[in-house]
Amino acid sequence: MRYKTIPGYGIYRISEYGTLECYLNNKHQFDVEQLESKTSKGSYKVVNILNDSLLKKWRGVHQLVCLTFNGPPPDDGLIYDVNHIDGNKHNNHYLNVEWLTHSNNTLHAIKEGLRYDNIPVLMKDIVDNKSTTYYSIIELGRTLNIPRKSIYALIGRYKVLPFKERFIFEIDFRNFGTVKRTHSIPIKIYDYVDKKWLIAKSISMASGLTGIKPDVITYSVKKNSGLRIAGFQMGMSGIQVLIDETYGQIEAVADRTTYYLDNPLMDDSKEHTSIVLNQYNK
Repeated sequence: MRYKTIPGYGIYRISEYGTLECYLNNKHQFDVEQLESKTSKGSYKVVNILNDSLLKKWRGVHQLVCLTFNGPPPDDGLIYDVNHIDGNKHNNHYLNVEWLTHSNNTLHAIKEGLRYDNIPVLMKDIVDNKSTTYYSIIELGRTLNIPRKSIYALIGRYKVLPFKERFIFEIDFRNFGTVKRTHSIPIKIYDYVDKKWLIAKSISMASGLTGIKPDVITYSVKKNSGLRIAGFQMGMSGIQVLIDETYGQIEAVADRTTYYLDNPLMDDSKEHTSIVLNQYNK
């Protein structure tokens, strides 16, 4: 098994398979101690080691193998990641790792079915002959009020059989890395005291208007992820924040608040979907 000293980490050497050892003295004699790696939240093997400046850092074993046996990443101003060619994060052999730009590395993960976030999705309307690209599956789900898991199925199943006999979904690899978010999450706030609506363009703006912490608003949305809509009241102020992640229309009706969701996937001949939330007691 071949070993090489790690550039920038001179008291360590690493094998072509990713086994890490530490020199027991600074004379680089082959009196070494093998180091144990840990598994990060992302399932990568990581080690906590000292660099030549005596600063301790957590580094991925795959990064150290690629740096040692394949050399440093290109110096062209781009951000590079280490890619596992076979998709196995525990196979850290130097022939299985390579430097890829961050966008190409993410694209490789998507094509291998290892990652599903931030995937541009193309929605084709075969009736109106229009196409719309969404920044991600999450954005598409919020806009059309479709659960994320359902969209994964739609992308695969409805390439042949159009959804609602009208829409086809597919991953837009051509525009990967170039599609930007189209909207922040719009917030409408209904004040039961003044009987009026306040409009905020984002969660942070809604937080500024109401004094409610942004993470409380975000948590409220995630907790009620089935409907992707949440409502709550702040103390005794009589303010209820209503979060609409579908970009639909909101109306106030009598002593209740009813959401009327305009959804391009809905048949106009049918009644609009409505979700009723009870008004909180003041």
